[in-house]
Amino acid sequence: TLSNLASRKGAEPALVDRGFVSERDPRLRSGILAARPPEGVGLPSLARALAERGVGCSTPDGRLRFAPHWPNALSEVPRVIEALDASLP
Repeated sequence: TLSNLASRKGAEPALVDRGFVSERDPRLRSGILAARPPEGVGLPSLARALAERGVGCSTPDGRLRFAPHWPNALSEVPRVIEALDASLP
């Protein structure tokens, strides 16, 4: 499900491992994942670098936001994390 893409089975643990602070409420089901970046990470440049690697995201209110939709699958999470690692300073 979409909530799995954001949850403990998806991208959230990898973001937290990299110093991001998740704002996802585990009591609520949503495919959207928003996280505050660690200090020193510029969101505009991170979003551009992710886009260059084929990963869509947005950066509202100082958060990195992923909003997967029905065609996305858990099997795509490793590619997102690889792109994130290649894009972080």
